[in-house]
Order: sequence, then structure tokens, then C-alpha cells
Amino acid sequence: MEKYKRYNKGETIMNMKSNKYLYFEELQIRKDNGENLDFEKITYEELKKLSGDESYPDSLIAKLYNVSKSTVRDKRRSLGLTQYNMSSDKAIKDYIKKMRERSI
Repeated sequence: MEKYKRYNKGETIMNMKSNKYLYFEELQIRKDNGENLDFEKITYEELKKLSGDESYPDSLIAKLYNVSKSTVRDKRRSLGLTQYNMSSDKAIKDYIKKMRERSI
């Protein structure tokens, strides 16, 4: 995982290499500030961002939401977010990005 710079509590953590905000870190700060994160309300896009795009394991997502690892795994699978599908999506996005860079 890339290095991050932690700001004061309540501020966003930024990925210093790509200057992108990480969703997991934003959720962690919200939780640290007392917000109750409800896993039952997590959307497909949110779980895909955490599990696929940012590559956080089910165990860390479970800890963030105070649920079991199997609860996260079952929800991910029920939404069709398997490790294979997420790897395939990433490979396709990387290929498209490379092709666009070549044409510039």
C-alpha cells in the first residue's frame, strides 16, 4: 500500500503519490469522530471502491463497520463483487488507460 499523510483528526487523508482521497480513510476519520457507520446501508459502489479499487481485505472493512468478516464476504458476494470480477475490471481499466496514453 502507498504512503499516506495523516492530517489532524477530522481532516481527510490524502494518498501522497496520486493526490487522491481514499474512501477507506475518509470513513475511518468519520468513525473516529463518532459517526456510526451502518454496514446494512453500504451500496454496491461503496463496497466496490473499498474492496476492489482500494484493495482493502474483508477483515479491515469488517473492523471499520464493526461487523464480522463473513458478513462483509457474504454482502460482497451477494452483490457480485468477487475477487475475480474485481481483478478483471481493474485489468480492463488498466488496458484502456494504456491504450489512451499511446494515442496521445
